[in-house]
Amino acid sequence: MRALIFAAALLLLPQVALADYLKAPAEEDIPHLTDLELCQHHFVRPMPKIVDEVESRYLKCDRLLEMAKQLKQEKKSEVVKAYVSAQQRVLDNARIRADAERRERLELERLALERERLAEQRRQNDIALQSQKQANNAAQRQASRDDGNTALQVGGFAIDALRFLGYGW
Repeated sequence: MRALIFAAALLLLPQVALADYLKAPAEEDIPHLTDLELCQHHFVRPMPKIVDEVESRYLKCDRLLEMAKQLKQEKKSEVVKAYVSAQQRVLDNARIRADAERRERLELERLALERERLAEQRRQNDIALQSQKQANNAAQRQASRDDGNTALQVGGFAIDALRFLGYGW
């Protein structure tokens, strides 16, 4: 009957607990165990050598195991805090990246608008320059016509003067 209970217990124990249970310390290793390891073995397998070592060290295993349990809980909370802070760092980094991308996108949009504004201004300046050139060309043509008319008029006056003076044609 005992063998059946032992076999059922072995089948029901998780592998880690089973591995720990099967790893009993050798008698020569017992003096080198830490107090916590010694107390854990004391409760799992009260071998006479382990019991003697616990008594020789004046250990209060129940208190020691309780303190270890509390420390483990505190470490878990520290691990949770570290995990939360790591998640917060990841979120902060993602937010920083998103802000940088948004700023870059806005800067590119601003530059595109500025480029369009400058292109429109350049087109307007080209149109104004073209119309100014046309006006200058028209003024030059008018001036050359006026000069030609003036020359004709001056030439006509000169011919009239020469006729008057008796150099007739």
